[in-house]
Amino acid sequence: MGADFLQKFQLLIDLHNRKLIDGVTNLSIKGEVATIQESNDLSTVNRASKYFNLLKSYPDLTKPNLVNRVVKHGVKHHILTTGQPVYSKARQLAPDKLKLAKQEFQFMLDNDIIRPSKSQWASPLHLVNKRMAH
Repeated sequence: MGADFLQKFQLLIDLHNRKLIDGVTNLSIKGEVATIQESNDLSTVNRASKYFNLLKSYPDLTKPNLVNRVVKHGVKHHILTTGQPVYSKARQLAPDKLKLAKQEFQFMLDNDIIRPSKSQWASPLHLVNKRMAH
């Protein structure tokens, strides 16, 4: 079920209690959480976008494929640095943002998207909340 369907019929999903709730009558039905295989109907690109059809032709650009990690090229990228890094005072992240950042970095490490750097250089991390679509 898509978010547009749930919104139109005022349905609420309670994952903790595994229920589908009618937001008007408050009636509910017990269900079960199931996993689905990849679906071609799911999209991270707005269908109204003028780029939708182009991006649909290249699905690897808009959704991660964590099963097939075969590199399709022979290009390797290295940035070798010399000298000492420029000093910059450490900046603290809010605990909730730090937790999210650590989870995301761990996910990328676990899936071979990134690897630890051997360089002493670093950049500050800036996290910005996404604007909610209305």
